[in-house]
Amino acid sequence: MERLVISCKMLSDELHKVCEGKKNIPRIIELERGMHNNPKRLQEILQKQIHENQDVDEIVLTYGLCGNGTLGLMSPKTKLIIPKFDDCISQLLYQDCIGRKKRSEVQKGHLYVTRGWTLDQEAILLQCQNILSIYGADTGKEIINQIYGGYQQISIIDTKAYDMHQVENYVKNIKKYLNVEVENVCGSTDILEKIISGNYDDNFIILSPGEVLEEKMFRFNGK
Repeated sequence: MERLVISCKMLSDELHKVCEGKKNIPRIIELERGMHNNPKRLQEILQKQIHENQDVDEIVLTYGLCGNGTLGLMSPKTKLIIPKFDDCISQLLYQDCIGRKKRSEVQKGHLYVTRGWTLDQEAILLQCQNILSIYGADTGKEIINQIYGGYQQISIIDTKAYDMHQVENYVKNIKKYLNVEVENVCGSTDILEKIISGNYDDNFIILSPGEVLEEKMFRFNGK
């Protein structure tokens, strides 16, 4: 069976970790990070990739709901598999040994980061620096507070796929602009492992050829 994985570069560290030492790795297309900021564009690019790769048996996305950016996707001739998660943060917080009882483990007021998120062109540190550069200290701080004032905690997800010290140093610089606490939280690559191996379970939506992805398919335990 020939499989294609279409992934976001935001998960590049974790995806490469999962593929290390494995045989029979599916073909992988990595798309630019940050497209979750424009769900319509994300949907258009993903649908284009799906249509251009109908010569495989199944197409697997590492994208979840992603701000509704995957809704309406359809693969005419192949199976289409999508993780049943709101976004990649939810995926990385999932651990097989714990399982899940609800749709998302993301906590309100927590800003989650991985090394991939620090590399985003709209990463928080660069945003704060640019805002202060453009608007000056007083107005800039007001704007930063308007954008990020709702966060009380920065949670660094440890997926064992990168040097945590690098991200911890990055977050120390963020604290110059935001009054937040910092914590390290356990993450995993369990969902990506399933994607690469093709071992899908109830954490995935499996669409038949021609079937359209709908929001209700992401519900977990009826929610």
